[in-house]
Amino acid sequence: EATVVSAGLNNTIYVGTKSGKLFSVFKGKTELILPGKFAINTSISGICCGSDSTIWVATLGDGIYGFGNKGWEHFSIKNGLGDDYIYTILCDSIGRVWAGSDGGLSYSSIKNSVLEFTNLDASAGLPDNIILKLARGPGNSIGIGMQEKGFCFYLPDDKSFLYPDAFQNWEHGAVTSLI
Repeated sequence: EATVVSAGLNNTIYVGTKSGKLFSVFKGKTELILPGKFAINTSISGICCGSDSTIWVATLGDGIYGFGNKGWEHFSIKNGLGDDYIYTILCDSIGRVWAGSDGGLSYSSIKNSVLEFTNLDASAGLPDNIILKLARGPGNSIGIGMQEKGFCFYLPDDKSFLYPDAFQNWEHGAVTSLI
């Protein structure tokens, strides 16, 4: 059962499944992408392609996997993610990977050639720790759909959250999709 379909680079489509399989579809040919020693044994919840062509795979319970120049790498709470149950993943135009989970918002940066994650939650001003959907917003902002508090933007340049007035008293349920 397919859980996510994502457009990749060079007209490649990636498909993730409930059983943790990852497929690529290119020029009408479907191939199973074998993760080598990193068998994904849980549902794939999101896929994005980084500016460096790394394929990033989010899972519901096993963190994030990346396939790039170094082969497969696995990132979890042991590597600094806020939670291993990732609902949504986003790659931005400057190479960061963003993940939304029950633990808030996590984003990557490179320090001393090592990928590290920074986590933002209610203590950093996030209106709701449960993030269900991420999307690119205006400029380099990140749109955030939440479980109970509707929608907000994260402004990376200012390291702040913008919570539109219309969402201050949100009572319409979870925001699970953003355009």
